[in-house]
Amino acid sequence: MDVPADPLAPRHSGRSRLLVANLDAELSWAKTHLGTHATLPAAVARASSAAGATLAVLGTAGDLLWLPQPLESERLAPLIDLTGVQVVSGPLSDFAEVDEVVAWGWTAELEAVAGPRLPCSAALVAELNDRRTSLALETELELAIPSVRPIRSHEELHECLECWPHPAPWVLKAPLSASGRARLRRRGAPEADAWTRARRLLDRFGVLILEPWLERTDDWGTVGVISDQATRLWPSHRLEVDGNGVFRAACVGVSAPAELADTAVAVADELRRRGYRGPFGIDSFRYQQDDGVALRALCEINARLSFGHLAHAAVARFADGLGLCAASGACLGISRGTTVPDG
Repeated sequence: MDVPADPLAPRHSGRSRLLVANLDAELSWAKTHLGTHATLPAAVARASSAAGATLAVLGTAGDLLWLPQPLESERLAPLIDLTGVQVVSGPLSDFAEVDEVVAWGWTAELEAVAGPRLPCSAALVAELNDRRTSLALETELELAIPSVRPIRSHEELHECLECWPHPAPWVLKAPLSASGRARLRRRGAPEADAWTRARRLLDRFGVLILEPWLERTDDWGTVGVISDQATRLWPSHRLEVDGNGVFRAACVGVSAPAELADTAVAVADELRRRGYRGPFGIDSFRYQQDDGVALRALCEINARLSFGHLAHAAVARFADGLGLCAASGACLGISRGTTVPDG
């Protein structure tokens, strides 16, 4: 089973391909890298599986699209029909005979089925997705903001939260999580329930990241693909998030600060130096301060596919049918309970 260097490239003629929508890859990375053994609540797992069906935009007739759970949403049926992919579920080992695999994230479970086809191991991919990797690179690139620090013990936790400049809001994040999961956000001194949740999070992951909760005015993502010699980079896209910072849509064809591309290239160079090849992305945002706005050009590194990749791929694939040029504005949204327009 081969792993193409560019997951957005068309399937080679005559070869079978498996698209793996393992949007819960961070659980595997946390198990590999931090020794945790968590699972998603049933409702979250169903939503994650449905969102993973958007990987169909990378597929063509004859491709298999693996979802952790069978697809329940009828809203995604037109996309499945349009691309011609066949949706499958079950143990990944059942599909070990396919020629190529394109995954949301490279994990130990995939490595066991496909073999170590990437230039680096699943363990290293887990390390690169750890928020401490991003924090270290922020510091190296002189992009770090004050007050962001890892917490490794209950004593550190109490010391840092008691010394926090209350009532300024703060957030504790697990080093490997996604979609706003495994975090605690509060304003002011923590009360008993917050202390309990913070200790449980720390016991579960062994380390947390403490940082200020900033009033964001704009969010962006910048994605690309890293090969041996170069980085293929797409224009930055806007991230639409809710009030809790949870992703809702990736919108392409928008304006963004020019320095985001420079930051993405610097991150790609470092990931390449460490041996990583494949899809990656960074998250960035602009936030409000007392004296104006400031830019956090790097707040997270994703050494995996993202909805930004899928949004760019969808526009490139369906632009003609939608009457768009490739640079037109368009959004790939992830939501529930809303009306989807025809087409």
